[in-house]
Amino acid sequence: MTDVQERLSNLEARFGNTAKIGHTGAQTNREGPKKRLLWVDDFPSNNAFIVEHLQEKGIEVEISLSTDDAINKLKYNMFPAIVTDLGRIEGGVDNPFAGLDLIKRVREKGNNVPILVFAGQRGFQNEEQLVSAGAESVTSSGVDVMAFIEKYVS
Repeated sequence: MTDVQERLSNLEARFGNTAKIGHTGAQTNREGPKKRLLWVDDFPSNNAFIVEHLQEKGIEVEISLSTDDAINKLKYNMFPAIVTDLGRIEGGVDNPFAGLDLIKRVREKGNNVPILVFAGQRGFQNEEQLVSAGAESVTSSGVDVMAFIEKYVS
C-alpha cells in the first residue's frame, strides 16, 4: 500500500507542477507527437492511475486545471483528443457544467477534436445536452476512457 501511495504522491507532485505552468505561446506545437492527449480536470490526482498507464504506453498527457487553460493550450497545440470532467472549481467558483462550457468554446472555434466527458451520474443525466454540444460521449468507466484514447490517440 505504501508503494501505491508513494506513486500517487509523485504523480500529484508532477501534475501540480506541470498543470500550473502557463503556456507563453513562445513554443508552438501545431504538429506535435501523435500520441498526445489533453486532459481537463481540476483534480488530476483522481485520474492518476489512468494517466500513469497512458504515460507508460508512451502517450503524453497534458493536464489543464481549468477551461481557460485548456482553451489557451489549444491555441498553441494540436491534440488528437480531449478528456474532460464535467464540474470544476474555476476562479474560485464551483461550475458544475465547466465541461459543457469547454465543449461549447472548443466547437465555437471550429475545432472538431473528439471530446470525452469523464463524469459520474450528473454526466449521464445531462448526456443528451453534452453530446448535442459536441461531446463524443459521456462515461464513468476507465475502460471506456482507455477505448476512447486507443481510438483517437494510440
